[in-house]
Amino acid sequence: PGIAKDDPAIVYALERGSKLVGDIDLFCREVSAPIIAITGSNAKSSVTTLVGEMAKQAGLNVGVGGNIGLPVLDFLSMPEKELYVLELSSFQLETIRSMSAIAATVLNVSDDHLDRHKTLSNYQNIKQGIYRQSAVAVINRDDQATLSPVAGQRTLSFGSDPANAGHFGLEVVNNKKQLMFGQQALIALEHLPLAGLHNALNYLSALALGYSAGWSLTAMVENLAGFSGLAHRCQRVKST
Repeated sequence: PGIAKDDPAIVYALERGSKLVGDIDLFCREVSAPIIAITGSNAKSSVTTLVGEMAKQAGLNVGVGGNIGLPVLDFLSMPEKELYVLELSSFQLETIRSMSAIAATVLNVSDDHLDRHKTLSNYQNIKQGIYRQSAVAVINRDDQATLSPVAGQRTLSFGSDPANAGHFGLEVVNNKKQLMFGQQALIALEHLPLAGLHNALNYLSALALGYSAGWSLTAMVENLAGFSGLAHRCQRVKST
């Protein structure tokens, strides 16, 4: 995926009947375990790691990889996991045709990698292509560029506003801003280790993905307090 599709050698091969297949597609052809797929311009590593940690706490033998940590093809030399949580870049999404995820999300879209994708519209379309290969689309209500699931597809949403029933959001309850599932207050932000609106949205997206997979909301919320984030990502240095 690090080589652009318009590279002259790639174009030459395609014009002569070759098929272009990426690492994720090769992986998906070989495994039968369910997949949760995560992409976005920002925060995908944090959310992928958090979802992986929640899966472990749920007792699952989970593999976390893709555009983070272990390359997916390395998993094929190991016993198959019960679940794979994959971070996917736009470069990888360009060539995915065989993935059938139980849930997938586009966390956000901003102008990134335009040296390769040329236009923001093209980049956005590549990101949104993840929905076509997933049973459930988890969308960000705060970012219109993520709102393009497949017609008839089941959707869950998260956002910084109050949520409708069956979706995730933020709301002030008892004078404290809370993570919400519909009208159900889950946990106050002050009780979570990662501060900032972007981290609140990361928590909500991870909960929505886990909920799509059938995990217990109560158990997931309990696990949030133990996730201190990735190294060097708004990491607390000192408190006095």
